[in-house]
Amino acid sequence: MRIRLLTLVFFLPAAIFPQEQPVSVDPNTPAKSAFQMQLEKDDVLIVRKEQEILIGRSGAGRDERNRIVLKAVESDENGATMEGTFLTYFRMPAGRGAFQKDRDYHSRFRILKNGQYDVPDRYIMPNLRSLPSFPARPLTPGEVWEEPGMETIDLPGLKIKIPLQVRYKYVGPETVKDYYGKERRAHKIVFVYELNHKVVPGNGPVSIIQGRSTDEMWFSEEDGIPVYDVQTIIYRFTMKDRTERESAYRIKSWYEKIRRITPDEKKTMTADIKQEVEDAKNLTVRETDQGVVLDLNNILFDVDSDQLRPEALETLEAVKKILEKYPNREIRIQGHTDNTGGKKYNIDLSTRRAKSVLNRLVEQGLNGDRMSYKGFGETKPVAPNDTEEGRAQNRRVEILIVTE
Repeated sequence: MRIRLLTLVFFLPAAIFPQEQPVSVDPNTPAKSAFQMQLEKDDVLIVRKEQEILIGRSGAGRDERNRIVLKAVESDENGATMEGTFLTYFRMPAGRGAFQKDRDYHSRFRILKNGQYDVPDRYIMPNLRSLPSFPARPLTPGEVWEEPGMETIDLPGLKIKIPLQVRYKYVGPETVKDYYGKERRAHKIVFVYELNHKVVPGNGPVSIIQGRSTDEMWFSEEDGIPVYDVQTIIYRFTMKDRTERESAYRIKSWYEKIRRITPDEKKTMTADIKQEVEDAKNLTVRETDQGVVLDLNNILFDVDSDQLRPEALETLEAVKKILEKYPNREIRIQGHTDNTGGKKYNIDLSTRRAKSVLNRLVEQGLNGDRMSYKGFGETKPVAPNDTEEGRAQNRRVEILIVTE
């Protein structure tokens, strides 16, 4: 039923812009708001996305969560060069259980101050580009404008880029909550675009992609980035056998700009955590390129079991106290095994153990929204598997506090 209702939106006219024409602005009129993306070298832009996906008329769906970390490696008077990673997580069915790690994408591209992107052809991400984009003139509430954008589609057998013409309207200043629930003053902008793209013959099973996106965004003029964004997009895929498939996405995004953590700050963080867990059993701390890792050895579980031992609860209580000190950091819980047993079994066992640790930390009161789990089986050993001592080191659960 939900997908049927959403599909009706696909056929509605663009009522959000009823018969409006671009407003002619007197150059002597005082500037109301002038919008620009403001990213300087060493800034880190973090985007957290939550996506509800409905597939087909049955309403079957899944949830996705993305964490995008982009570092400004260069900047000039026109914009900034961003480099970073798009991390993806999922859970199926929607609304149930914890999120599992999915794929990672790397990208390096330019964001100009007017919001336009310049992305080399070899990168599929970001999949939505140049949204939002702004005219050079200051804007007053009620003004509308159009700017080009792009959407990339990355499906099995289908990787294409679709040019867009995006229609914007500046609504005016409003109050909105940021990712941490703090009320912020920001400027509401609404925009829409349509898709009607014929796929080049031979490029996968799809012949036509149609769709419509509506978006509400709150942009901080002071920070030069969005604060919050809600997008609803409907897709209709016409297959080469003339059947049709539909999917609907509702995507919420929160944006944050922070200063990049320095190597010295990471070393201090690692030293502080080591001191904190000095007396904790079965817990060691080390620094990696991605952040700080808490290693929990295999004494947490019985052989071939994903059930936490009673003595593991004391160790996880110490972990909880550490993680509470870093409430804004992403937490990844990663399970590992030695090379005894089959590869498929080891992946399954390590996944279940990582999930057990996550569930226990949530039961202890930590926010599960910033945590994910993944099992790697025997694929990432930290010691040779040809001795019992080495195998014991490889049977572990890692808790990564992400700093990069």
